[in-house]
Amino acid sequence: MKKIISTALAATLALSSFGAFAQENHITLISEPVADIAVIPEIQSDKLSYNGTVKEIGEDYILFSGETEIRFNTGDSTYICDYDLNPVEKLKEGDTITVVASSAMTRSIPPQSQAHYILVRTDENSPAPIYAQVASNSGTEIMSADGNNRIVFDENTPVTANKIRIALKGQDITVGSDIIAFASVVGMSLPAHVPAEKIAVLNLAPVEEEKEPEHDVEKITFGGITYEIPLDYITSELFGNASERLPLRIVCEAMGYTVTWNGADESITLSKDGKETTLYVGKPMVEGLSEVPVVIDGTTYVSTLIFKVLGGSEADIVEAEQGVIEVR
Repeated sequence: MKKIISTALAATLALSSFGAFAQENHITLISEPVADIAVIPEIQSDKLSYNGTVKEIGEDYILFSGETEIRFNTGDSTYICDYDLNPVEKLKEGDTITVVASSAMTRSIPPQSQAHYILVRTDENSPAPIYAQVASNSGTEIMSADGNNRIVFDENTPVTANKIRIALKGQDITVGSDIIAFASVVGMSLPAHVPAEKIAVLNLAPVEEEKEPEHDVEKITFGGITYEIPLDYITSELFGNASERLPLRIVCEAMGYTVTWNGADESITLSKDGKETTLYVGKPMVEGLSEVPVVIDGTTYVSTLIFKVLGGSEADIVEAEQGVIEVR
């Protein structure tokens, strides 16, 4: 993990698809001021949604008619359901559907893609379904990974979950989940303001466990005391050789030293328990050796010889495995 030191949002909302959506799915568009630019975490959505009707049904596919014709391949992994996620045993030609499919599509005529979910509208008065892969969830607002939809909800918004036997609230929906939000009114802003009347969770993504970052150095044992000092080695052409350096102030202050910089002569004084040690930038830390403190972007870097300076020339510096420097 060694670090090397070397010397407005433009987007367009396609309202044409919303127009077809409104005509077909009872959705009303309302004019709103453009929403504040939202910071969307970088999540690459691998699914897209399409609204239209079933034109033809085959053994392992459906021919979909919407803005264009698409052949959606189906299989055991394709879940066909109504807007409440109840299974639908059989599709019929003419059914109004929303297909959530792989974003990968062939260039054939018609193009083909793999269908993950097919939602069938069984109630003519149902609000419109809007697919989103969750990029962030504040507890009252979900941002879609494509940046097109800002889905708002509260603790009373009904949430239906596919294949999950526990009650969910909107704030429980995890990043990366696939959801369908239902709204009768959608704001014509970017991202679109979607006040969800209910939310269906097609797939609840597992919560990623936060991993502790790994560092080149995790602990330093000095004077019989072990200090937790997670940091990384630094390399730079300014060091003049291939050896690595550590930030002096971070290391020494963590071990209880007071570090004082004197700009007049570019010296650093290290004080602890009534004892003082002074180093000079550009001058050898240890007599007879060439390694010197170097300042880069206001930070002083030193080699592990600093422990010989502090612990005496007889100090033995051991770089043990698992990020431990031990000075004996």
